[in-house]
Amino acid sequence: MSDTSPAFEFVCERLEVIAKLSRIEARGTMRLALREVGKNPAYVTNQDMATIVMRVLPRMLQTRGVKDPQQVCTEIGTQLSQAKLASGATYLDPADVFARLGSDRKKNSG
Repeated sequence: MSDTSPAFEFVCERLEVIAKLSRIEARGTMRLALREVGKNPAYVTNQDMATIVMRVLPRMLQTRGVKDPQQVCTEIGTQLSQAKLASGATYLDPADVFARLGSDRKKNSG
């Protein structure tokens, strides 16, 4: 079982090919990008990853000397949106769980 989501794996593989990063560089860069926005590589969704690719990744690629980082990210974003990826593991934020529990109690008591 993988400790990362299909979206994470897809973007890392695309970084290796398009940005010509090594496997370690691609995965490390994406882990840093995810950490910056508070996401876990095991649970990041396709939508989350698309946002990170377009908003966080260009700056990170620029600091790593990747040529035309915005174009790289646009290409990866396009490929990600067209990919048919499994959703991967689901992470429930504890705050969401407690909020749902509270709303269930209100329904049952009323």
